[in-house]
Amino acid sequence: MKQRNGGKWTPEDKDQLKRMVRSASSVSPYLFIWAVPGSMVLLPFPAWFWTAAASASRAER
Repeated sequence: MKQRNGGKWTPEDKDQLKRMVRSASSVSPYLFIWAVPGSMVLLPFPAWFWTAAASASRAER
């Protein structure tokens, strides 16, 4: 937002942003689906896959 408002990014700002992105990315790769535009459309696929895998493992027992 700084550049949009006419400001400049300082090296300290850039370092802080890098730290924030790194800490957010280390939380969980599975949270990435919420950050990607259009990911809500893809959300039913993992749900279907996990359900199918669970059903297959139950059928093997």
